[in-house]
Amino acid sequence: MASKQSSPSLAATGPALLLNKNFRYVPACATDIRKTFKRVQREMERQRQTDQHELALDGEGPGCSPQR
Repeated sequence: MASKQSSPSLAATGPALLLNKNFRYVPACATDIRKTFKRVQREMERQRQTDQHELALDGEGPGCSPQR
């Protein structure tokens, strides 16, 4: 099984991803796609909650009337 490695930045895609020194190829037979999808879902939910929290602090979140 491959060692746990942080995901490459989303900004590094295409050919730039191949130049990323932190990128490590993991063969499909050595991955657990269920775990990968669960991890991505957790990351997306965490980001969504952070975005909502920041909007609420700015007074632009749901249920907040705009400041005049």
